[in-house]
Amino acid sequence: MRLRRLIGVIHPRLAVVLHDLGMVALAWWVAKTLRFALVPQAHALFLPLELPLVLLVQGAVFAWTGLYKGLWRFASLPDLWNIVRAAVVGAVFIYAGLFLYSRLQGVPRSVLVVYPIVLSVL
Repeated sequence: MRLRRLIGVIHPRLAVVLHDLGMVALAWWVAKTLRFALVPQAHALFLPLELPLVLLVQGAVFAWTGLYKGLWRFASLPDLWNIVRAAVVGAVFIYAGLFLYSRLQGVPRSVLVVYPIVLSVL
């Protein structure tokens, strides 16, 4: 019962944002794991500020593209287009941010191609 009460206290929009950021983290991890699963003897290494940078940039892009402005009772194709657009734009800004942070050391370019696809599916 405590869990139900806790969930009732969380604002619905905050719950949606937390869910989306969780999916961003999962999509980044899946994309990186898929890339390194194809190469034997290779392990996915995560930079110390890599995931926080990805979460910050993608969260800002989600807010900037207006995904949280409307009420989603019925999803439509324009909504799907907005999600895909936000994922691709976020990947471009993540690419730029990681390039400035570490010159993409430890982040294969294929992750930046697979990430928006996985994020759009999630």
